[in-house]
Amino acid sequence: MTIYFISDLHLKEENQENTKLFFRFLDTYAKNAKAIYILGDFFDAWVGDDYNTPFVRSIKNALVDLDKKNIAVFFMPGNRDFLIGKQFFKEIRCEPITDPYVIELNGEKILLTHGDLLTTADKEYGMFRKLAQHSITKFLFLRLPKRYRVIITHYFRNNSSNVYKRKLQKNPKVFEVSQIAVEALANKHHVNAIIHGHIHRSGVHEFVLAGRRCKRFVLGDWGRQAKILAYQNGKFELMKISMPELLTY
Repeated sequence: MTIYFISDLHLKEENQENTKLFFRFLDTYAKNAKAIYILGDFFDAWVGDDYNTPFVRSIKNALVDLDKKNIAVFFMPGNRDFLIGKQFFKEIRCEPITDPYVIELNGEKILLTHGDLLTTADKEYGMFRKLAQHSITKFLFLRLPKRYRVIITHYFRNNSSNVYKRKLQKNPKVFEVSQIAVEALANKHHVNAIIHGHIHRSGVHEFVLAGRRCKRFVLGDWGRQAKILAYQNGKFELMKISMPELLTY
């Protein structure tokens, strides 16, 4: 049985490529899964658990089907869907996990995080994250009428690409993972491996920390294809999944 780690699907009604690939993943790879860890930004945006469109219900039903097949699902919200709450988790029958979160596989401790905590050079985002994800801010936002929450969320989502370009021009390294932050997190939680997404640049990075060899696995974002991490027979494998009919050459 295989354990899968996925992140940054950014599911939204306007982009069917991501959704089609997700359902393909469920119909193929996930059929033999023991567990699936979702490490943030599963949805491109989330305005509250009372937002329940036909598209959202289709995704919920797919996750409930995993529970019916005895496939455990662990869900860590990211910077795009941090407003997901208890009602959502209750409906999809999965276990919410905090960021960061430590698991143990074959006696080895593995740290899971969405990844935005590791991009410490982006001071502006760090301040915004603290404000937006503060319990009081979330409480007040979720008390707004649904239509206003949708408008506000769409504004920030649509403006994010402009913000990204502006920051990238000002400092090309602003979105890079800080090795200092990686090592601090690994030391704090006494782990030799970290798995995260967020930066949309999949890969495996090795480093030495206090004389021990460590690895950092980076998950990819989803579109016509995606990079996910599989754990089977005591080994990790970063693998590509795709839908050939969606690929262009």
